[in-house]
Parts: sequence; C-alpha cells; structure tokens
Amino acid sequence: MLSKYHEIIDTLVARFAGANSMNVIQPFSLHPICMLNHVLIRSNGGLLYYAQPGHELVQLLPNEFLLIPARQPVNLAYGKADMPMTGASLMANYTSYLTSITHLSIDDATSIGFSYINFDVEVLEYVNFFDVLNLPTFAIPISGSLLKLFEYILEECYMEKLAKVQALNHATNLLAVEIIRYIYQHQLFVDRLVAKLKYLQDKRILDILKYINKNLNKDLYNKVLAGIANISEDYMGQYFKLAINERPQAYVEHQRMRQALHLLQATSQSIETISREIGLKDTAYFCRRFKNLFGIQASKARNRSFIFSCQLQE
Repeated sequence: MLSKYHEIIDTLVARFAGANSMNVIQPFSLHPICMLNHVLIRSNGGLLYYAQPGHELVQLLPNEFLLIPARQPVNLAYGKADMPMTGASLMANYTSYLTSITHLSIDDATSIGFSYINFDVEVLEYVNFFDVLNLPTFAIPISGSLLKLFEYILEECYMEKLAKVQALNHATNLLAVEIIRYIYQHQLFVDRLVAKLKYLQDKRILDILKYINKNLNKDLYNKVLAGIANISEDYMGQYFKLAINERPQAYVEHQRMRQALHLLQATSQSIETISREIGLKDTAYFCRRFKNLFGIQASKARNRSFIFSCQLQE
C-alpha cells in the first residue's frame, strides 16, 4: 500500500487560487460555511476560533495554522461576536468586518487579523486529494519550512514580478507537499486513505472525472457519465459517491461554478457567455445558483477582494 500511496503523491499538482492579509474591524461568527478552495489560515493577533458544526469552538493557537479543506462545513469566529451570522451576510457586508492589508507589514503590532492562502490540490490529474479523503478542518503546528513558504506566497502576491504566476504555483506546490508530509508523518486519517486507495487506482472513476472536467459545457447527466465508465446508470450515483464522497451532479455543479468564478475574475466575458461556457443555457438559473452558493451576485464576484472564495452551505 505504501508504494501505491507514494506513486499517487508523485502526481500531485497544487494550484494557487488567492491569498490576502486582513484586518478585523469588528468580531464576527460564521455558522457554518464551506470554502470553494482549500484555505490555510494564520492568525496575526486576536482570537480565531473554529469547530465542526455541532461541536464547541476551539481557539487557534499562535503557533498553529488552520487548514480548512474545500466544501467541508466549518464554524469560524474571530473575537467575541454577539450573534452568529450567515456566510451570505458576511459576503454582502464584509467591508464592515474586514479590510485588506495592501502592504507587507502584516507583523505590525497594530495589525489584528489573519492571513490566508487559497489553493487546490489534485493527484492523478483530476482527483482532488483532500476531497477524496474527506479531510476535516484541523490545526497544523507552524514549522519553519511551512512558515517560510506561507510568508513567501503572501509577499509574492503583493509584488509585480516576472513569472509571478509560475512562482506562486511552484511555492503553493511545495506548501501542499509540506501539509501532506505532516499528515503522513503523524499518521493522520490513515483509515480514510486505505478506504479510498482502491478508487484512486480505478480507471473508471479517473475517466469520469477527466470527461467532466474537459466537457463542462456539455450535458453531464448520470446516464452520460455511466456510459463513460461502462457501468449501469442505476449504479452510477452510488459508485461515484463511494469514490469521491459526493453525488455526481453535486460534483458537476461544483466544477462548473468554480470555472465560472475563474472566468468572472480572469476575463471580461459576459455573464451570459460564461453561463453557456459552463453548460448552463439558462442565464437566470446560473445567476440564482451562483448567488445561492456564494452569497453574492455573479456580477459582483469580478472583484478579487471576494474573501476566501467562500461557498455557502445550503
């Protein structure tokens, strides 16, 4: 099993998806939210708390990072807020709670807030490794190598240098490797890895994931996906959920909305064009789903100060 695990990790590719440092204007409490990308957070002062829904909040210690895997519901709080708020409320009013630090003095004694890096991690080209393992939110002790990479990525974000995108992706790749090494060295979530290893070696699920990601503009019903894997339509939903931890159509929508967010922020294409490009011919339906998932209108998501790339839990 160990050799197979190493073979899979050798295919790892991490992609930088955003980073920032934030000052906290007033305390907030979010119950619960899901992140679109994986998020690694460091507190820069003040009290940052986290918990799985239904559990007591735990304080993030000064010598810890917090890893929030994508699409895993989590309760977050900064300081002592009177009442929990929804993710939608934060996304609509976040300038009342947070302001971006646009300079590099994040270690200034007057800075009370946090820094974060958004990223994706894939193995075998199309498999989101943390998603497959169904990792919960957990704290990671701050090591010298992890801290150095974290600070380098933040600094690189603020600078306009040659080959900036390549540098950010390279550093993010090393950051993901350090996180996976920590998981492996401390034997965390071993049972989850063992349970999923056979699916990570199953060509059928890899073919389905490849087809979805290369054909987001096409019809991706279960019947179509079952044909790719040469399995029955009735078995398709169960098989996919066992392998990827979610229903096929939920995965398809996630990939479509992630691509839509990328296109909104990276291009000037119209919302109607983007809707068609991700396979949704009804622009009004696309706008409703986008608002439901992210808590803001698609037209406002072009602003890159859009915090966390936050996906709301329905």
